[in-house]
Amino acid sequence: MTTGARFNSQREFVTRGFTLKYPDDDVMVLLHEGEQVAVFSQAGATESGLHIECIRHMVKRHGWRIGIPPMEGEDALPFEPVEEKTLDDVVAEDIPDLNALFRVCFYFWQIQTDEVCRQLGYKDLWDAHFAGINPWQAFLTIKKLKLENKDDGKGEHEIHQ
Repeated sequence: MTTGARFNSQREFVTRGFTLKYPDDDVMVLLHEGEQVAVFSQAGATESGLHIECIRHMVKRHGWRIGIPPMEGEDALPFEPVEEKTLDDVVAEDIPDLNALFRVCFYFWQIQTDEVCRQLGYKDLWDAHFAGINPWQAFLTIKKLKLENKDDGKGEHEIHQ
């Protein structure tokens, strides 16, 4: 059984021991039980960015495993057990929006949002968002690129006599 790292609201950040500290007008520090987790520019910090850092911390420091969480609107407890999926198990319903796309790409390939956008041919998140890309089609494109790159590496290190 896998523990899915998931926060349903900002209140859950607090109940799980996360706090924010503002040492000056420009910086915001995310803490978990007093330990510094991440530092953000106050101007550039987003709720989704905080969410990602909280989950990353729980995975790295507290041994949580990430499964693809239930769809928005489903009754689910935070951190409920979820089944891990393989690439072949992912379906269009798992990727209803860009946030889900980025989360799934990070889960399978540990690639960040900006890299996902670049691999799809966009300069950044805003370009991808305003282009109105289909998240499912974008996932299939990334999956194909990653599988092709993996196949291209086969046999590279064979020694021919």
